[in-house]
Amino acid sequence: MPATPPTPGPEPGEHRPLSARERRALSELEAATRGEDPGLAARLRGATHRGGVSPRTYNAVIQLGIVFLLALVVLPRPWAAGLVVFASMAIPSAIVLIAIRCGVR
Repeated sequence: MPATPPTPGPEPGEHRPLSARERRALSELEAATRGEDPGLAARLRGATHRGGVSPRTYNAVIQLGIVFLLALVVLPRPWAAGLVVFASMAIPSAIVLIAIRCGVR
């Protein structure tokens, strides 16, 4: 049996707003972090983005490339040729659609 009774708190999944004291302490910590390490503060804000491509997208492209190469090795020659033709049409189309969606001119 614990020496002190448990303090009432939020139920799991329930969120409570920060108190004024907690908000003030948080803003002081953020200001101190920005002053001490601007690079860390930028990364925590998400302001820096590696090359405009998220790591998740980069990972997906590499996985698709590996699957494509494995398919070329495993599939019979006519199927592999069809896959190459399909990829030669689909990949440029996907690049154009992504560029249009992102607003690249």
